[in-house]
Amino acid sequence: MAFDGFPEAVFAVFAIPTFAERMAALRAEVTPRLDALGAALAPELAAAAGHPLYVHVAQHRRRRIHPPDETWVAWARSARGYKAFVHFEAGVSARGVFARVALKPEAAAERRIFADRLRWDDLAAVDGPGDVLWYRDGSPDDTVPVRAIDSAAAFDALRERVRRAQGAVAIGVEVPRTDPVVGQPALRTRLLDVFARLAPLYALAVPASV
Repeated sequence: MAFDGFPEAVFAVFAIPTFAERMAALRAEVTPRLDALGAALAPELAAAAGHPLYVHVAQHRRRRIHPPDETWVAWARSARGYKAFVHFEAGVSARGVFARVALKPEAAAERRIFADRLRWDDLAAVDGPGDVLWYRDGSPDDTVPVRAIDSAAAFDALRERVRRAQGAVAIGVEVPRTDPVVGQPALRTRLLDVFARLAPLYALAVPASV
């Protein structure tokens, strides 16, 4: 299917309270659209990264009791998976659509590279329309706008959290579900614009040997 945005039915999935029913609705309503989004953005994201990227749609296979509050498609340089590598990701939650550069706990080596290379100017350079958010420990429920990281102490504390054994980080932008672009094909362009701004942060985590 061609990617044409996320209709309201996609967001209604996250109001389903029971595990089995929400998982079934995710697979029926959301996963096909994430597959389409993955294919639609892959060529441009690979060009921005400077190397091939492979599409991975989150399957949430480890979940048994609590259904996910968000789901996503990731673009990473490994065909085998994305969690051990810096990656681009875009997805949906009850709030709307997000686009992020992310490093999971499994990407320990690349998290350290990112933390060693990152400077405040790198964050300032990606700020722009719509708040760019720093997701502390990669959590969608614990964010701080990049422009609010206004002291060396605050910046250093966030950077140190990335280095921790179970650290994680994501940096990106959220588009509220009430924004008309969310349900339109033009969302593809909006997300590409966000990823173009985030691409320098992606590059900071890529080992020199790649």
